[in-house]
Amino acid sequence: MLGLGLDTTTLSTAIAVGSALPPPFLLSPPAISGSGEVGTQISGTTGVWQAGPGLGFAWAWQRDGLDIAGASGVGSTVAPYVTTQADAGRPLRLRITAIDVGGSITAYSATLIAHVAPVAATGSWQFVFARNMPIASIDLSAEFSGTDLAFALAAASSPLPAGLTLSASGILSGTPNGGSASLTVTVEASNPLGTAQRNAQIDVTEADLFADYAAQIYAGSGGASASFASLHSFSRTGTATRLDAAGAIETVSADTPRFDHSVTGLARGLLVEAGGTQILGIKLITCPRLVDVD
Repeated sequence: MLGLGLDTTTLSTAIAVGSALPPPFLLSPPAISGSGEVGTQISGTTGVWQAGPGLGFAWAWQRDGLDIAGASGVGSTVAPYVTTQADAGRPLRLRITAIDVGGSITAYSATLIAHVAPVAATGSWQFVFARNMPIASIDLSAEFSGTDLAFALAAASSPLPAGLTLSASGILSGTPNGGSASLTVTVEASNPLGTAQRNAQIDVTEADLFADYAAQIYAGSGGASASFASLHSFSRTGTATRLDAAGAIETVSADTPRFDHSVTGLARGLLVEAGGTQILGIKLITCPRLVDVD
């Protein structure tokens, strides 16, 4: 129950007048201020009201439109709120209920999204891609922490090699289709609290042999995509098992390569075991180009 502190004279006047008194009228909405960074303080005001006798306030800080436990009170002074990890990436606002002898009205502040500032993992990336060969999508966001991050190349960065793109969610993808190149680009993650950067060295080369056993993409002598059989010789003396694309155990026949998957169906690549039961040969004497991530 909220006590408004009305004296007996004011209360008797309110009873006598009864419904003739209107409830409070909002002139200027409640406001909040602060960076919103998790672990810092945000402050709030009750707003400006036109009201009758005995004006009082009940207030509460809210997350996702619901009152936060232990973050409410009464009176014209709103206690500051210190954001926590539970608030990260979620909207916060202040609820104000103004009460006088004419009734009560509730109003809300604008929302503020609680953020964690961007941080990049130490080190850098190194990628070697074959020209005219599509690359498997690479999630660069995994090397950053923070909330609601948006990704782009830094303003001073070199451009990506022709044919490659970086999405706002941090996915590097495409087919490098320009000439051979060696360059360093700077990937930047940002949110309202700031930015963080990480460098990537990208080399685009002519592929003598390119083999991505997870995506089953192959090429020889820098040409167009080829089949596994056209670039490899393979033999196995008997049947063997693998996990198929549904994550189920499957038996494959002799002399058939096993392209294995995880139990969730994620492609893992070519499964080769020791013991001399399987022989894998590469039909080109070449130096494979591989992706290297530090």
